[in-house]
Amino acid sequence: MNESEALLVVERGPVPSLRYALQQEQMTIGRSAGNELVLADPEVSRRHVRVLRRADGYAVEDIGSTNGTFVNGQRISHLTLLQDGDTIDLGDTVRLRFVSSRAAAPAAAEPPVTISERPTEMLAAPPQAAPYAPSPPGPAYAQPPAAAPMPAPAYAPPPVAPAVIPRPSMPPHRGAGAAYSSAAACWWPCCWSAPERS
Repeated sequence: MNESEALLVVERGPVPSLRYALQQEQMTIGRSAGNELVLADPEVSRRHVRVLRRADGYAVEDIGSTNGTFVNGQRISHLTLLQDGDTIDLGDTVRLRFVSSRAAAPAAAEPPVTISERPTEMLAAPPQAAPYAPSPPGPAYAQPPAAAPMPAPAYAPPPVAPAVIPRPSMPPHRGAGAAYSSAAACWWPCCWSAPERS
């Protein structure tokens, strides 16, 4: 295997689709600027993982990260040999894929990235804001534009009839002077009489 053509591809993280060529004997990956590959992500430790070139291929080891390093879903605590297609997860948010020279050959149309002298400029540069342009002079309190009337909806629900509240049922009227023991027994006003005074 020609190790000089092996790659690390960022599948998930702050710089997705970045292809990093493994050309050194040893490299570190982390959040701080002192690493060869800088990944500005809060889940990545300042110095998270080390990748080593060996006679039998590439190996990876966690170097005391807080959130751990996982190869193919298994947390590693010692030097682990990498095979083509292995995933390397840094915490929960960053995923790298190791690609050996045999698998890297078909993707030659997209050359791998070589980290410059200042890796943080390339990988962790903040997005560029649009230059400030003052607004044209105008009234201090401009009126908002009038809103256009909204078109009627294609479907209108049928109107709702007002609710009818039933009256309480009343006993039948027996007429004035009927055989009631008191005026309170009849609901009808004609049966009401003034209370007797004593």
